[in-house]
Amino acid sequence: MKKLLWVLGSIATLASTSTAVVACNINLQKNDLSGIIAKKELGEIKVKDITQEKIKEKIQELNPKIKEHMESLSIELSDYKAVVKKDNEEVEVKFIRIDNESTKFNLTGRSKDGSLSYVKIPGTDGWQINKFEEDVDSVPEELPWFITSLNRAFSGNKSKTIKGLDKWDTSNVTSMDFMFEHAQNFNQSLDNFNTSKVTSMINMFYGCIEFDQSLDNFNTSNVTDMSGMFTGCVCFNQSLLNFNTSKVTSMNGMFWDAQTFNQSLNNFDTKNVTDMSNMFANAEKFNQALGGKFNTSKVTDMSGMFNGAKAFDQSLDNFITSKVTNMSNMFANAEKFNQALGGKFNTSKVTDMSGMFNGAKAFDQSLDNFITSKVTNMSNMFANTEKFNRSLDKFDTSKVTDMSGMFDGAKKFNKSLNKFDTKNVTDMSNMFADAENFNQSLDNFITSKVTNMSGMFNGAKSFNQDISNWNVDNVTEFDDFVSNDLDRNHSEWIKDKRPNFKEED
Repeated sequence: MKKLLWVLGSIATLASTSTAVVACNINLQKNDLSGIIAKKELGEIKVKDITQEKIKEKIQELNPKIKEHMESLSIELSDYKAVVKKDNEEVEVKFIRIDNESTKFNLTGRSKDGSLSYVKIPGTDGWQINKFEEDVDSVPEELPWFITSLNRAFSGNKSKTIKGLDKWDTSNVTSMDFMFEHAQNFNQSLDNFNTSKVTSMINMFYGCIEFDQSLDNFNTSNVTDMSGMFTGCVCFNQSLLNFNTSKVTSMNGMFWDAQTFNQSLNNFDTKNVTDMSNMFANAEKFNQALGGKFNTSKVTDMSGMFNGAKAFDQSLDNFITSKVTNMSNMFANAEKFNQALGGKFNTSKVTDMSGMFNGAKAFDQSLDNFITSKVTNMSNMFANTEKFNRSLDKFDTSKVTDMSGMFDGAKKFNKSLNKFDTKNVTDMSNMFADAENFNQSLDNFITSKVTNMSGMFNGAKSFNQDISNWNVDNVTEFDDFVSNDLDRNHSEWIKDKRPNFKEED
């Protein structure tokens, strides 16, 4: 029995001791400096108040439990932070350094040496860095921790490299719009940049002619807008295989005038992109397949998408275009492009096809699947298409109002247009100008609403059809309706077969 009581007593003693140890640990945790100073962001503090005493007061105001330890605390101050020390412990607290003259509605600040300044973004909690002078070639190594916008920070900068930039912690930055816009000489590694919170990179490298650095470390998982990102980056030709584009909605002009760029984009997840207008415009060397994750099912604007992409000649069989409304200049000056546009290439919602194949010198594909019932503008659609000579019998042109320059310079085109419904067309200027081979009957053309026929057959050397029945009562412009060569070679046409314009009576 005594032995049992001894055992029970030992257990009770052990339990009491364990409880004491736990209580001791809890007490230590409560007195841990980091635990006591729970609120480590002190907010906006004017320069005159950035003193040890004022900072201590602010810390105590936000963390009342620190009061009993105040006398034993020491503080080291820097531009935007304070290190609080007690015994062998230290805690970093942060503050936003603002000018003494700042007001509630105009909050501004600058680094201690004045080389870096910033402003509160109205209506938000964010802060934007002010643009540096264009001749700046060095910056403070510390980027204020509270900066969320680097928009236009180095716009127009003339330096090739910027000392100190590689030390910046950009982990809180959400916007880098126009950051290096027109920094024509800039060509510095950005491997250290933390872009994990960035949502917008609009025109980030716009006009950075010399820039050609790896962006493999860029985390773009939160970016929604990449429009104009590499516009005018003439030398840029780096892999973008690590880019996460799953949240991007706009790629408008992304590689516009990126004349050297020719990298695979098969990893681009474009399922949320709605705007691809001018995406590869003047990207002269780009000729990569756009398969894989390149999803166009939500795109509404493809205007100018391959305009000037002289080398591009890739299949677009995977392109889903059922939501696209604008295809103006889509393949303009894509000199080598000659791919079928069938299958998923749906044009049922398109309203603008102006200049769609203008200058597409190699293009000569059937367009029988094109649904054009909503199209209102076909101006310059086939202008300067040197090889195009396909039937357009299935074209519904009943809503078209502008056919100006539609076949201007279409050297080989010579197909019937008798099924064209032109009752709503008001502009036919230069429609067949320099269409050297065209000589088809236009008996069915309804021209009662047309006001402009200037240059309509100027340079159409072969044309010799009777259009004397055309209603030209509303035509007010008909200068250079035909060229002098046509007048001279077909004098009988001038007399008997051409329209009778009012001012010629």
